[in-house]
Amino acid sequence: MTQTPIILNPLLDQQAQSGSDFQFTFANNTFSDADVTNPFDDLIVFGDSLSDTGNAFEASGNTAPASPPYFEGRFSNGLVWIEYFAQEMEFSEESIRNFAFGGAKTGESELVDPTTIPGLETQQGLITIPGLLTQIDQFEEEIVSNPVSENSLYMIWIGSNDVLDIFADPEVVVPNAINNISNAITRLSNLDAEEIVIANLTDLGATPLITGLGERFPLIVDPEEFRATSITFNEALSEEVNQLETSLNIDLPLVDIFAFNEEVQDDVENSGGEEYGFTNITEPLLNAGDNVNPDEYAFFDQVHPTTRLHQFISQTFLETLVEEETITDFITYSATLADDSELPDWLEFNPITRTFDGTPTDENIGTLDIKVTATDQEGLIATDTFSLVIEDTTPAIVTGTPEADTKIAGIDFDGTNNIIFTGAENDLVESPFAGSLAGKNRIATGSGDDIIFVADGDRAFGGSGGDILDATDASNYRLSGGSGNDTFYLGENGRALGGDGEDDFFVQEDGNNIIAGGEGADKFWVANVSLPISQNTITDFTIGVDKIHFSGFENLGFDGITREQIGADTLLKLDTTEVALLVGINANSITANDFDFAATIV
Repeated sequence: MTQTPIILNPLLDQQAQSGSDFQFTFANNTFSDADVTNPFDDLIVFGDSLSDTGNAFEASGNTAPASPPYFEGRFSNGLVWIEYFAQEMEFSEESIRNFAFGGAKTGESELVDPTTIPGLETQQGLITIPGLLTQIDQFEEEIVSNPVSENSLYMIWIGSNDVLDIFADPEVVVPNAINNISNAITRLSNLDAEEIVIANLTDLGATPLITGLGERFPLIVDPEEFRATSITFNEALSEEVNQLETSLNIDLPLVDIFAFNEEVQDDVENSGGEEYGFTNITEPLLNAGDNVNPDEYAFFDQVHPTTRLHQFISQTFLETLVEEETITDFITYSATLADDSELPDWLEFNPITRTFDGTPTDENIGTLDIKVTATDQEGLIATDTFSLVIEDTTPAIVTGTPEADTKIAGIDFDGTNNIIFTGAENDLVESPFAGSLAGKNRIATGSGDDIIFVADGDRAFGGSGGDILDATDASNYRLSGGSGNDTFYLGENGRALGGDGEDDFFVQEDGNNIIAGGEGADKFWVANVSLPISQNTITDFTIGVDKIHFSGFENLGFDGITREQIGADTLLKLDTTEVALLVGINANSITANDFDFAATIV
């Protein structure tokens, strides 16, 4: 009996703020199709960095690709397509065997220079990378003692590294690579594999690696030639797969990644990324800095997709397998308001990534009841509804008295987008640390020795007096101490200005702050017991006046700090960790007198 999809995990109500970006992605296990069970017992994967979930990382001693910025050994900023695919198909971890290896070509193992491979460039000396045929060898050896089910699904996606060799002859590379893939398929067929999914190449001429090389070396590298080679490879692969499917009498679904890539490019160029959400398909996210939306980037580094693009790639595999009837069913999604009317213009829903995205305005303040519909391939549906509350972000003004004030979020103000004035005397203001809507307050405490605890996005001004501004748990804040001897405790991705007076700046583990001491002899505590994850930048360090402090590091002295000239600036490093950048400072001008290496903070 055919059954409708069922709700496994009901949708939760959401909140948004007018004038702020809203994004909500519901889990892929929110709905389940009661008709569908995974027809396969095991998932066997062969390929290169596009499918590698940690093999190259483990072989490097967990050093490459460097994580972060790469995600836990993947060649991306998150999960890769095969992981999304396995989740959607509900393969258990024990049923997955992944032999894919970053940098792999279609042949046997090779000794390669890792500095030429994005993600592996931090390794030293030549390394051995198992090609596709070697991966098949490894699989054959493994199943002697640990056999796989006869009802297994096999995946092969490889060939990019063969074609990306800019010094190789495409007329030699392409037939060799196709022959290697053909041999791999034949060997798997001889091991009783019956379902082997093959994927073709994307347009390698459109990768940032090739377009960048084409701009720098136009006489050597032509992106159009790499595009043409990608097409030639794909045509030869398609022909070979068709022949093998007949001669071996097995199913060889061919996933057209090239066509999907063309759809994404067309969407960006002609629709502004309306369908897939990408706005940048030419530059790596890795080089974009912090103030960008990673989901708008297609490439993470010079050749590898972002995890967002990997999600779409996974869906392309799934859709192909449904079309080929390799799997018989999976759920698609749509969204409307609860009364079946369309979503408002400001709110978009991406059915592939299951993501709602948009920016409400003051005109949208109120509550929307949104219905999500899950439809299986039989046309049967299940629906669930959640409420989206759009809150007013008009700032509420909170004022103190001429006396000493205490203003606590949740008691004296709601903690979101407030403007707080406390006036004279010694005041205490605590902005909220928790909650998705906390922060974005404006705080001014006036004169007196004030204490301000800030949250994400807060702007705080201490005024005159010896103030304490504590952003330990916050990010994206702006702090100003004003006049007086102030103390700053910094979180991450913030800015701090000391103003007049002798100020102390204590850096926590996260870092990536921009600090200006202002007038007076300031102390910059750039490393305290542990090193920051990201370097902090000091914009106005004054030699002979200000001090750089390292605390909690026994036996550390001036000679233990590397002082590297970067343009007009000096980068301070402890071992290999970049600790602080001193803007406008010549490395040769710094002396031991500019540092303090106290074992403890006094």
